[in-house]
Amino acid sequence: MYRNAPSLRVLCSFIFLHTLSVHPNLVHPVLIRTLISLSLGCALLYIILLLVSGGQLKVIKLKPFECSERAVIQGIHGALYQLDTIAAVSIGLAWISSPQWLLNRQVSLTLDASHELCGRLMGLFFVCSHVVSAHAMHIRSHSDLAIAAETRAVLCIFILSAQIWSQIAYTKDWSGKHWIGISLFSTWTVIAVIYRLYLWTFIKSPPYQTKDRDLRDVTKKQI
Repeated sequence: MYRNAPSLRVLCSFIFLHTLSVHPNLVHPVLIRTLISLSLGCALLYIILLLVSGGQLKVIKLKPFECSERAVIQGIHGALYQLDTIAAVSIGLAWISSPQWLLNRQVSLTLDASHELCGRLMGLFFVCSHVVSAHAMHIRSHSDLAIAAETRAVLCIFILSAQIWSQIAYTKDWSGKHWIGISLFSTWTVIAVIYRLYLWTFIKSPPYQTKDRDLRDVTKKQI
């Protein structure tokens, strides 16, 4: 997952450069140039480290209980995570490319360059949040899968809470179309929470515990 770090830094640099060129007075020039330099410097450092390490991932042989869980994970679980990846990337790219268009459909106030910058940064973080889901097919156990699901559930809960709070606190500034975004994140949040609860009950179930213990015992005997 660390290989996605340079992309994040480069995309941040592009957004900051766009802001500096189109809206030079929006952020203090010294501050935004510093952010650009830091972003590009971090990206360069990551690339150098990848080149030094040869870009090789350590190959670890899966244990029997991990193979058993891996086979199950690559079914419906993998499909759900790939859908999560598609949603994160699609929504994120929409905000990066067209923040003004998306905001104009949802608010009734006059927008300025600061709204556009915040919208693009939000889109950038949306795109980056796909990292966990995109690597779900490489996860070895349901416990690791639960951590990934919990991450998405927490993100969705915070975003949905912010949307609802904003709708209540600034009712006059939002149009009726803001509820489309709230409905989208409500659905995403409900699915994430239900899936996380399912994984919790599955891991705690006696059949899973028994199977997991037996497979681990076999592994210990083989060692």
